Amino acid sequence: MYTVVLVLLLIIKRQILQQCTSPNLAPPVFNIKDCPIANVDEFVYLGTVLNSKLDLSPDIQRRVRLASFAFGRLSQRVFLNRNLNLKTKMAVYMAVCVSTLLYGCEAWVLYRRHIKTLEQFHISCLQRMLRLRSWDKVPLVEIRHRAHCLSMEAIIAERQLRWTGHIWRAIWRIKRGPKVYWRTVQTF
Repeated sequence: MYTVVLVLLLIIKRQILQQCTSPNLAPPVFNIKDCPIANVDEFVYLGTVLNSKLDLSPDIQRRVRLASFAFGRLSQRVFLNRNLNLKTKMAVYMAVCVSTLLYGCEAWVLYRRHIKTLEQFHISCLQRMLRLRSWDKVPLVEIRHRAHCLSMEAIIAERQLRWTGHIWRAIWRIKRGPKVYWRTVQTF
């Protein structure tokens, strides 16, 4: 009895996401043991939201929600704690919230609307850590300067360039072959 339930649960969890299909064609139907697998428009795979429209907006919205949740969980203990200095708060923010927010950003191709969404979240977190309110009318550049932090666009560019460097060095290592060490030998 338990094996039947387990097999049904595994079959129920399987889904198919089709990307870049022509609207005229009906989606193919796949079966596992005579049970059709559902075609879905959106799917979470390895923490990233994939969708049939190849749009990045749902993934960014999900990332903002997850980072906001992480920031909220740490707010009282870390970010709003007056006993911690700003450097410590920023280190925790960059390690937890920004890493959650930008997970997988190395492969993103962003539009301006995506950068604005990420930047709004970033600035709101910095304002809360610095105890600034919206009616204080502090410019964004001044907020970043006080927090000793880059803009979200610069952080993303830095991560993408770092990833590109890793890929380039890996390809270069493959092309050049194994390392050869030369050393001089003294002869008498």
